[in-house]
Amino acid sequence: MSASCDWERVSANGRRRRAESFRDFRLEVGNTMHFLHRFLKNPATVGAIAPSSPILARAMIRDLDLSHGEAILELGPGTGAFTKEIHKILPACDHYVGIECDPKFVQLLEKKFPTLQFVADRAENASDICQSRGTSPKAILSGLPFANQCEV
Repeated sequence: MSASCDWERVSANGRRRRAESFRDFRLEVGNTMHFLHRFLKNPATVGAIAPSSPILARAMIRDLDLSHGEAILELGPGTGAFTKEIHKILPACDHYVGIECDPKFVQLLEKKFPTLQFVADRAENASDICQSRGTSPKAILSGLPFANQCEV
């Protein structure tokens, strides 16, 4: 009977992992479609056709070590590919500010990460935004493509 119970537990865990993987896959497809839609609507401000991959996001924060009181500034969080990984290492949620120029992305981010702070503004205003919030970031992370750095 013990072997049967173990098999059922493994089977249930296997099904749960597949369901979680499928849910994650659906979320990624949804994020990509949302990103592509925003790009097609305004390529000058979005600058990419798809969000950054989870692999890139993990690589970007791999060596980032935050202590209590240290903050992160994220420029252009988009659909939250980097934000998801940043959120995992934050010592406190109030030690994060994300600046995103697309208000639709800000709405999406606020739903996905309700405990984090997002501002609908441009990266060039980062200093003023941080100063007004009393934030002095230890690190600035950005997935902004070079195309966004030029005036159109």
